[in-house]
Amino acid sequence: MQPKENADIVVAVRRIYLSSIQFNDGENWPQTGEVDINFLINGAVSVDRKNGRVKISIGLVPQANKDCQLKVEMVGEFEQKGETPIDWEKFNQLNGPAIVFPYVRELISNLTVRIGRPVILPPMNLTKFTRVEQEKK
Repeated sequence: MQPKENADIVVAVRRIYLSSIQFNDGENWPQTGEVDINFLINGAVSVDRKNGRVKISIGLVPQANKDCQLKVEMVGEFEQKGETPIDWEKFNQLNGPAIVFPYVRELISNLTVRIGRPVILPPMNLTKFTRVEQEKK
């Protein structure tokens, strides 16, 4: 059986980049304890509907020291390949964040491990997260 060519690929990653990071009072980040997590996904589509953009914003605040904060924003830019129309709204809710989120996790883990106070975000079921958020509306 011959492998399929790239005809099945309808969306390609143009780039994934860190758009913003803010780390306040990392020196006093608690060694242990609960961390409040704020998670936000924003999606956008170009006017010609050939490109999509997903921004994931995550804010972390230790409950033991509210003066400490870590805020990260990472963006994924995607483009349509071929003529197959893309449901960008669905892509920006599920597929785009699923592609970008591991980069955010890795950045937060590496940064907090380097200061000796690791925060390891768990993998997320974005399908379940999206369904819960839609039910709240």
